[in-house]
Amino acid sequence: MKSFEQQVAGWLQDGQQVAVATVVAARQPSPRDVGARMALSDHGRVAGSVTWGCVESAVMEEAQQVLADGRTKMLHFGTVTDTTFEIGLTCGGDMDIYVERLDPHHWLQLQQRLNEILLAGSRCAIVTVVDGDPDLSGTKLLLENSGSPVTLFEESAGNPAFHQEIAAASRETFKQGVSSLVDTSGLQLFIDVFLPPPRIVIVGAGHVSIPLVTFAATLGYHTYVVDPRSSILTEERFSHATKLFPEWPTTALQKIPMDSQTFLVLVTHDPKLDDPAILLAIEHEIPYIGALGSQRTHEKRLARLREAGLSEEQLQRLFAPIGLDLGGREPEEIALAIMAEIVRVRRGKDRR
Repeated sequence: MKSFEQQVAGWLQDGQQVAVATVVAARQPSPRDVGARMALSDHGRVAGSVTWGCVESAVMEEAQQVLADGRTKMLHFGTVTDTTFEIGLTCGGDMDIYVERLDPHHWLQLQQRLNEILLAGSRCAIVTVVDGDPDLSGTKLLLENSGSPVTLFEESAGNPAFHQEIAAASRETFKQGVSSLVDTSGLQLFIDVFLPPPRIVIVGAGHVSIPLVTFAATLGYHTYVVDPRSSILTEERFSHATKLFPEWPTTALQKIPMDSQTFLVLVTHDPKLDDPAILLAIEHEIPYIGALGSQRTHEKRLARLREAGLSEEQLQRLFAPIGLDLGGREPEEIALAIMAEIVRVRRGKDRR
């Protein structure tokens, strides 16, 4: 399943014109959060959603006009309170939606750089001028972790003072990590903050790993598959993974951020691969280390890890046997159980 960005990139590369509608403000309760997006191509293709259906048709009509004339639009939708045919958010809430036509070259460049920043484990933000000066509407600036401009787009490329002003106005919102509108010097800016996505590191390229990558990618996780056995860790089997590491886990894990957004899954059944990965990962405050195997296999694993020097407190951090008990036996069912447990942990629920 292609991501929103992949779908839009494909359309642009095919020579289609694309308009994107973005939720830039939302008063709760609202159907979707700030930053939700929907794209419409001039071939009638649609990706994403801004309201899960409440006003999609109205937004698409406006997007078609933007495709035709290239003029950006700010749309406002509130709750419908009577029985007229007024278009509004029947599910409640109040939101502003900004609609723009993409510049293919600039947007593709921006997405490439944005992905590089996120893969490196840093946050970034796309700052867009959405109101205040028609000549500047749609101007974009890409900020990365330090809050300084790293990539410039549109007409602003020749105005360093303007860049500095935008960066200064965006810095506090950027630090908070929440996308929002900001007013500065007569301009309204939408600071769309992108945090590194959660990542699942899978040690072992066996049958369970293939559907696990599929489930994880569908839920927005980056997926890294680690296995020194190049005969099974192939692009053909794992073309849907974010990155492959055909090397030993202790080497690969040194190259991947090991933080609160990292979830480690061990599915090889081989102590030569699993145990060193556990010993390395346990030194980091990652929220999930899960290992495949029966209760008997896990008892043997615990004995080896105690002998290697791990404390009982450290051993309690392991999730094994891995996955929620759904009763499944097929690789897809096991992968689903693992993914369900990871979601449960990430959302702050109890271990079991």
